[in-house]
Parts: sequence; C-alpha cells; structure tokens
Amino acid sequence: MLFSFADVPISQFSLRLPNHPVKTRDFFLISIEPHEGTNVVYRWKLDDEEFTKTTKALVQVYSDPGVYNVQVTASNRNNTVRSSGIIVAQDEIIGLECVRNTNSVIPMEEIIIEWIISQGSSLFCTYM
Repeated sequence: MLFSFADVPISQFSLRLPNHPVKTRDFFLISIEPHEGTNVVYRWKLDDEEFTKTTKALVQVYSDPGVYNVQVTASNRNNTVRSSGIIVAQDEIIGLECVRNTNSVIPMEEIIIEWIISQGSSLFCTYM
C-alpha cells in the first residue's frame, strides 16, 4: 500500500448504521460520518467477510436473521482509527394475529396477550 508523505491525520469518526432492525434480503447502506484525513484506506470487517476499499460507504444485505458486527479501520501514513457497531437483521413478520381474550381488562392489573406469528423473527413489543 502506498501512502503520501503529506497525509492529513484521520480524525475520529462514527459509522452510520440503520437505527432499526433491517429486513433480511433487503439492501441497506453502511457509511462513515465525514472526518478529516487524506489518502485513507478503509478495511471493512462484516462478521466473517473482510475487504479493503477507498470509499466511505457500501451496500450490504443479510439473508439470515441475526445480530451482525460491523467494524471499519481507517488508515493512512499518519494514523489508524477504528469504529464499530452492530446491525440487527430480522425476517419480515407475516400473519401477525392477536388472540384476544374476551374477559374485561382491569386497569393496572397484569394481563396476558397471545400472539400468533406465521412467519418472521425477533418480535419485540412495548405496551403502555
């Protein structure tokens, strides 16, 4: 790898990752926040996949649901900076159906709500 002797040091940066679970088999963008630095080479590591690019963004897709680690290492002649994060991939939920209890609900008492899911993964619900 060739570097210029006049490389501007790389400043700290963050990854731009989806702030919500991504759907499996849907393409999405992973990028790097703007930062200082010249002649930067990025080494991306996405779980078991590793590659080098000179661009600050890439398009990714996951076929299987799960929690995936993302790490990027930016390097030039002056320094190296790393940033990492996680991406949650979920199957699209299809056929979500609430099985309603016919009993009355009493305020401030715990109740049980049953859900039937015919396809999908990692359902998370918050009730208020």
